[in-house]
Amino acid sequence: MVRGKTMTLPQTKQIAIECRKLCYSINNQPLLNDVDCAFSAGAIHVLLGKNGAGKTTLLHLLAKEIKPSRGEVFWREKLLAEYSFTDLATQRAVLPQRQVLAFSISVQQLIALGVEAGQHFRNNEQKRLIIHQLLMLCDLDELADRDMLSLSGGEQQRAQIARVLAQIWPVPASVDFKKTAQKILQPLHFDGRWLLLDEWTTGLDLQHQVHFVTLFKQLAAQGLGIIMSVHDINLAWQLADFAYLLDNGALVASGEKTEVMSKPNLQQLFAIELNEVDTEKGKLFFCG
Repeated sequence: MVRGKTMTLPQTKQIAIECRKLCYSINNQPLLNDVDCAFSAGAIHVLLGKNGAGKTTLLHLLAKEIKPSRGEVFWREKLLAEYSFTDLATQRAVLPQRQVLAFSISVQQLIALGVEAGQHFRNNEQKRLIIHQLLMLCDLDELADRDMLSLSGGEQQRAQIARVLAQIWPVPASVDFKKTAQKILQPLHFDGRWLLLDEWTTGLDLQHQVHFVTLFKQLAAQGLGIIMSVHDINLAWQLADFAYLLDNGALVASGEKTEVMSKPNLQQLFAIELNEVDTEKGKLFFCG
């Protein structure tokens, strides 16, 4: 396994988040140890590793949901600890692994909570438009008035993805409810906002996984920075601009996916035998 590999970013990509000697322990048990890494705006960064490797811990630290035991996180060259949660709410949204709803709320009301959390809408009409756009983009328009508690797990997950997107969604320059889903995406500018996703595929069927792969790529192309943990290495290959391999709390390799997601690296990381197949659209990895 390549160890201590320096993060390589294309010249056009600006580093917006940087971790320096980042550590986190509970009861003297290290969950993350001396992690140095960087994340660039307008790109998709995928965290890979076995259960307990430190992926979720790293996302919690980046979101300022927990404090590092040692080391620092810099957000746009300023210490993350110096940002208030109010400031961060306008810059990043977080989708955790587990979300439990204990009360009735409709899908569109849930998305409205995301808009309000971001505090970036200027008037009620623009707020309504953001909700309308996210209902369309996340294939929820027919579920808008449904109670979240009545939905399947996959439907709930799509609604939660819409909620976190709503938090960082750009304020529409004009109000137009007649745009198609594809036209909604054309004028967006995310201006360095971030989306942190922890195992976002939970409960989603294959059709909607493919749908969100396409959507996330389109949003990254318009300036949204995305950091996500996934378990499916083929999904990671489709999505990633940059890959980060974590093992027992250590970052063992990071950089462009073509360099990091090699067959030897992945075999050693997951302790499995892999077959690697090149296709017209990229690589596929098979067990055995």
